[in-house]
Amino acid sequence: MATITKNRIRHSNAVSGAPYGDATCKVYSLELNSSGACKDSNSTSAVQIGDVVRMGVIPGGTQLVDELAIISDAFATSTTLDIGFEYVDGVDDAKVPQSADYFNDAVSGTKGRKPMSNTDSRPITLPKDAYLTVTFAGAAQSSSAALDVVLFGNIKGII
Repeated sequence: MATITKNRIRHSNAVSGAPYGDATCKVYSLELNSSGACKDSNSTSAVQIGDVVRMGVIPGGTQLVDELAIISDAFATSTTLDIGFEYVDGVDDAKVPQSADYFNDAVSGTKGRKPMSNTDSRPITLPKDAYLTVTFAGAAQSSSAALDVVLFGNIKGII
C-alpha cells in the first residue's frame, strides 16, 4: 500500500463563498494517466489496491457539511473508493477522529455523480489541517480516470 500525494497540494483547489458569510465550496481533482498513475503527483506508478491518494488539504477550522464525488472518466472495473480525511500532522484528534471513509464508503468507480454515502456522518469542524484522501479497493488501475470531489461547508476557524 502506497501513499501518493498530489504536487502543490495546498494550492490545488478552488474556493468560493459568499462575501458576507462563511459558506465555502472546495473542489479537489484527481486524474489518472493512460497507465493508471496519478497525474501531477509524487508517483509514476499505477494506483494499486489499498493505495491512498492525498487529493488536497482541507483547512483547519472548516466545518464539513456535505460532499459530492463526480466521476467523469470511470476507474477500472470493480474499483471502489473510500473518501475521507487524515490529519496533515499525522496525529489523530480524540474529539474529531480522522476517518478514511467519512464521506463515502466503497463508492463505485463507475461514471456518475455520487452524493455522500455515509449518512450517519454528522457535520464536524476540523481542529487542524487535514488531507482529503481517496483509498482504492477492488482493482488496480491501468487506464485513465477522473474524479472531482466537491466539499460543502462553513469556515468556523480553529478554536
